[in-house]
Amino acid sequence: MVGSQSICLPLVLVVNPSPTSNPDQFLIKGLPDVVHVARLNSPSIKSAIYSYDSAVFSNKYSWRTAIGFNISVSPFVPQWQGVTENYYDPTNKTSSYKYSYKTFNSGISASLNILDLPSIFSAKASDSSRLSQASVTNSSALQTLTSAASSFIELWLYKQLLSISEANIKYSIQALNATVGQYQVGLLAIPDVAQVLTQLRSYQANYSSSVNSYNTSFANFCSQVGVSPDRIYIPDQLPTVVGANTPFPLNISDTKNQALLLNDTIREYLQTSDQYANLSKSALSNYLPLITGNASNSGYNQYYTVDQTEFGRRTSSDESNNLLKYRTWQATLNVTWLLFDTLANKSLADSYKGKKDSYRQLALQQYQNVVSTADQYYSSYLSSMNTTKLNQSALEAARKSYQETLIASQAGFSNTTALVQVLQQVASAQQSVAQSLASLYTSNSNLQSLTKSGVYENALPILVNYSENPIKDLQANF
Repeated sequence: MVGSQSICLPLVLVVNPSPTSNPDQFLIKGLPDVVHVARLNSPSIKSAIYSYDSAVFSNKYSWRTAIGFNISVSPFVPQWQGVTENYYDPTNKTSSYKYSYKTFNSGISASLNILDLPSIFSAKASDSSRLSQASVTNSSALQTLTSAASSFIELWLYKQLLSISEANIKYSIQALNATVGQYQVGLLAIPDVAQVLTQLRSYQANYSSSVNSYNTSFANFCSQVGVSPDRIYIPDQLPTVVGANTPFPLNISDTKNQALLLNDTIREYLQTSDQYANLSKSALSNYLPLITGNASNSGYNQYYTVDQTEFGRRTSSDESNNLLKYRTWQATLNVTWLLFDTLANKSLADSYKGKKDSYRQLALQQYQNVVSTADQYYSSYLSSMNTTKLNQSALEAARKSYQETLIASQAGFSNTTALVQVLQQVASAQQSVAQSLASLYTSNSNLQSLTKSGVYENALPILVNYSENPIKDLQANF
C-alpha cells in the first residue's frame, strides 16, 4: 500500500572525522583556523620560505665576496730532512758528515678589496634579489592561504546543501503524508501520490549527489592546507563562515589604495628592476680601476744536528739542536685597470638596462591589474550582499507559501501540483540563499586577501616593511 511505504535517507557516508583527544587534530570553525593550519602545514608555503632563506644566504655571500677580506694561516707543520756528505782522500778512505734537519714552517696572510665596484654593485643587486624573493614568498603564501579559504567556503556550501537536501526530504515527506491522507479518503488519485513521491526521490538523489560533492571538496580542502583528512574536524553545525561573515570595513577608494601599497607582485617587479639596474652598473664599473691589497708574514724555525765519521769510524757527534730562524713581511697594493674590451661590458650593461625597463613595465601592468581586481572584487561583494538579502526574503516567502499550501492540501483545498510547485520553490530558494552567501563570503575573503586585512593580517611568513610606498613614481603614469 502507498501509505505503508518506508521513506528513508540514502545510505551515504559523509567524510568528517569525529573529534578525538589527538593533539595533532585540527578543529576548523572558520577562516582564522584555515589560515592558521595552512600557514603551519602547507608544503608550498614551506617551500617558498626555504627559497627565501636561500636568497638570504646568497645575499650574504655576495657582500662578503665584495669586501674580499680573507685571512689565511699556515700552521707549524714539521718537516724532516737528512743529508750525508762523503769526502774521498788519496788513500781511498772516506770521511762523512750526516746532517739532520727538522723545520717548522708557518705564515699568515690577509687580503682586502679596497675598491671593487663591480662586486659592490653585484652585492647591491643581490640585496634587490633578496627583497624580490621576499615578495615572491609572501605572494605565493597569500595565494595558498586564499585558495585554502575559498576551498573551505566551498566545503561550507556543500555542507549547507546537505542540510538543505535533508530539509527538502523532510518537507517532501510531510507533503507525501498529506497527499496519501487525501488519497485514502478518495480526494486524490494514485498519479497525485506518485507526483509527490517522484519529487521526494529527486531530493533523495540530490542528497546523494551533495554527499559526493562534499567528500570531494573535503579532500581538496585537506590538500590545500597540507593536512591528512583524519586530522581535520569540522563541526556539524556551521551556520556561517567565521572570518567572512562580517561586513568588509573599507570603501572602494581605501581598498584600492591599500591593495596597491601592499601588493607583493608590484614590489617584486620593482625590486627585480632595481636588481638589473645594479647589474648594469656592475658591468659598466668594470672600466674603473680595481684596487686590492695583500699583506703576509711567513718564515720558519729550523733545528739541526750533525754526525761526523772519518775513515770508517765515528769521531764526533754534535747533538746541540742548533736553531735557525727566518721571518719575512710583505705588503702589496694591486691596481688593475681594464682599458679596452671591444665594449663587451657596455653591451652587457645595455642588456641589463633593457631587463630593468621590462620589469618596470610589468610593475605598471600589475598596478592596473590590482586596480581592476579591486573594482571586480568590490562589485562582486556589493552584488552578493544585495542578492543574499533578496534571496533570504524570497526564502521566507516560499516557506510561508509552503505552510499555507500544505494546510490547504490537508484540508482538501489545494491540488498536488500546487504542493509540488511550492516544494520546488522552497528548495530553489534555499539553494539560492546558500550560493549567494558562499559568493558573499568568497568576495569578502578576496577583499581581505587583496588588502592583507582581516584573517590575512600578519599571516604572511616574511616580515616586509610595507610602510615604504614603492608606487609613488608609478602613480604619475595614471
